[in-house]
Amino acid sequence: KVGDHYIFGVSATKDYLLFGIWNQDVHKQLADRFTGLMQLKKTVRLPADWKVDTKLLDDIVRLSVGARR
Repeated sequence: KVGDHYIFGVSATKDYLLFGIWNQDVHKQLADRFTGLMQLKKTVRLPADWKVDTKLLDDIVRLSVGARR
């Protein structure tokens, strides 16, 4: 969260993580980075054992914060 704006959210189940990027323009820009994963309308379903992609998370934050300026 930056100020009053959320960047992304994550919820967990025993089988998967549900990952949502709040800014849909950012989500669309990075959609190709989620190839092979189940992409829903506003979220991406990640395997529960997903290895964190720090570069992807950095890009989401950078693009989301940049979109707010």
